[in-house]
Amino acid sequence: MNEIIVKKMDSKSSKKSQRFHELDILRFLAALAVVFFHYIFLNSTEFKELATYPVLGEFFKYGYLGVELFFIISGFVILLSASKKGWLGFIISRIARLYPAFWLALILTTLGIILFATDIMQVTPSQFLLNLTMMGNMIGTENIDPVYWTLQVEIKFYFWILMILLLKQIKHIENFIAVWLIFSVLEIFHFIHGLTHLLIMPEWAPYFSAGALFYLIQTKGLNPLRAVLLFIAYLLSIYFAVQGGLEKTQLHGLEFSPYVIAGLICLFYFVFTLIVSGKTSRIHYSWFGILGAMTYPLYLLHQTLGQIAFLAMGDSVNKYLQLFVVTIGMVVLAYLLHRYFEASFGKWLKTKLEAILRISDKKMVSTPP
Repeated sequence: MNEIIVKKMDSKSSKKSQRFHELDILRFLAALAVVFFHYIFLNSTEFKELATYPVLGEFFKYGYLGVELFFIISGFVILLSASKKGWLGFIISRIARLYPAFWLALILTTLGIILFATDIMQVTPSQFLLNLTMMGNMIGTENIDPVYWTLQVEIKFYFWILMILLLKQIKHIENFIAVWLIFSVLEIFHFIHGLTHLLIMPEWAPYFSAGALFYLIQTKGLNPLRAVLLFIAYLLSIYFAVQGGLEKTQLHGLEFSPYVIAGLICLFYFVFTLIVSGKTSRIHYSWFGILGAMTYPLYLLHQTLGQIAFLAMGDSVNKYLQLFVVTIGMVVLAYLLHRYFEASFGKWLKTKLEAILRISDKKMVSTPP
């Protein structure tokens, strides 16, 4: 859910600016996996009146793992962003990147509930106002759209990166990753509890850490420390993903194969290994960039609005036609949100925040002690 502009190394080790189209398409595929997980598998478990897709469901019930892939990508691109900015620049870039699309998606989702689904979904004024912060569950209110929980995980990751920037330790990020992975190991033995668990997120640490390590390997090369940390992150990723699958098996009464889950995690790491080793460097399709840019709005919009659309159509429309129409509709809506709002408003917001900071800096300089 982040912009993917990095500097790739050419054969002579010189740097040039280039969009990472591989990650663009990965982000879009991860988003589609989550979309189909919700539409094909999860919707019918939450609303009995919605159609089931028994055959497709056996495949797309693993689509939730797109979130794990998102977190690996986030670790990569956020470390990129943090490495090139001070702590203020990092904050501005994250606010300008995340909030414009989020605010509009939140408004559209809220309007959808109020206009078409008040009999099955509720939104209170205070809930809406608190959701505008993006914190939702973190500040004691229910997320208006369930997918917002991943944004709250991302915000915690940003918090730790911000702390590293404030301490001016970004060049020693491996030390932080090592400590974070130790906490993940402790989580296996249930040693992490309460507020510490909420802040440290030991079950998600391996994915963010892996992405950050892949970025370090891409830009600085592979050394023994990075290799060991990446291998530990890999093993922990498989462990926590399989545990998550066992929880879903108990929750839904359907088997989530640990072998399929482990295989998909291995695939994620394999693809990233290909990327950082330059094996995918010939992927330069500009339209991948468009798909990557649409990913965040698509993720924000699809679940609740999609459920409302499915419920509105009911049994009057063939279920496969419903799936096609709603999916395409959400993709188009995501494109329109990005094209006509997110890009322009994000730039405007970033410019305004930078201007405010410049004015603030001038006042601090001109004010006598």
